Amino acid sequence: FITNPPLDEHYWRQVDTAGVARNFQTENANILFPRVDGREQFSGITGMELPLYNYSIFITNKIVGFHHWTGRAISLLMSLIGLFWLYALARRRYSEKIGYLTLLAASTSALYFYFSRNIQPDISMVALLIGALYFAEIFRKSALPRHYYIAICLLSVACLIKIPAAVTIL
Repeated sequence: FITNPPLDEHYWRQVDTAGVARNFQTENANILFPRVDGREQFSGITGMELPLYNYSIFITNKIVGFHHWTGRAISLLMSLIGLFWLYALARRRYSEKIGYLTLLAASTSALYFYFSRNIQPDISMVALLIGALYFAEIFRKSALPRHYYIAICLLSVACLIKIPAAVTIL
């Protein structure tokens, strides 16, 4: 269903996300001034998280043209990256068998599957958080500063994409 327009459970959120991406293309490509469609007589510039996900949809649409699947493809790609990091984290922390079982459990989760195909930044946030945990685990064992910096960068980008990622700091 990757080519379908956003007509499922959270369609309103997906339409808002895709609308901001489209407005980058049709009005102003400045990432600091995201515009929503529901604006009445105002400019539509709204306060929101840093729209990195929306901007990645905009960039993809500039390359391949406007399609409903571009946002879904980005979510799918980020979910696959998240699954890879989750497997690698579980394998490193426990064992290869636990890594495979963790990968199986996450990849067959209805909730993970659902958000992996939605035009929403949630799965990107989750994937980046898993990546941050993976590199934090590597840093814990190796104490190489570059792994620490990668973990902090991934955590920071996750927080910029969706504010709830900040609870991982606690």
